[in-house]
Amino acid sequence: MAPKENPYPESPSEDEIRTLLEQARSGDSPALARLLSLYQPLLSATVSRYARDLPGSEDRKDMRQEIEIAFVKAVNTFRPEERKVTFGLYAKIVTRNAAVTYLRHAGAKKRAEKGTVPQTDAKPYAIAKPISPEWARQIRRRLSAFEKQVLDLCKDGLKPAQIAAELKTGPKSVWNALSRIRRKARQLGEKDDTDSLS
Repeated sequence: MAPKENPYPESPSEDEIRTLLEQARSGDSPALARLLSLYQPLLSATVSRYARDLPGSEDRKDMRQEIEIAFVKAVNTFRPEERKVTFGLYAKIVTRNAAVTYLRHAGAKKRAEKGTVPQTDAKPYAIAKPISPEWARQIRRRLSAFEKQVLDLCKDGLKPAQIAAELKTGPKSVWNALSRIRRKARQLGEKDDTDSLS
């Protein structure tokens, strides 16, 4: 069965997309930026479709970040020789799944805030043990400016609500940043040190 046609006719051919994917996987930032630009309509449509029931713009921004992270993951995991779909369709599936996962987590947090799910008094993101300086440098390079601020305040012992007040943002943004930090740490591959963020 031949691959389906590219669902974004205004974008380059599948061969050009493959070239951009290879370059992006090799660390070429302009190639990744070009892919993000080409697939902005997909990312925006996914946010519009799934963020309808989210209460505020802060939640929409958080969902958008999760979808963009999923898109970058799709860039890194798509292998045309192993799949019988185009990158556009693969990215659509991956970003849709990210949006659904975000909504599930948002629903669970909402239920926890309302007291319909048991909460613990455990410090959810306390730094449990020291991590190697080299690993710390590697993870910091992967973090956004906001995530770095959140991590620094977390390491200083502040709770998510305190971090939110310090950074003049909502607690949900802080929780989402902490989740992204943990995921990026896991992706780095040092499982033992990743546990220090839980």
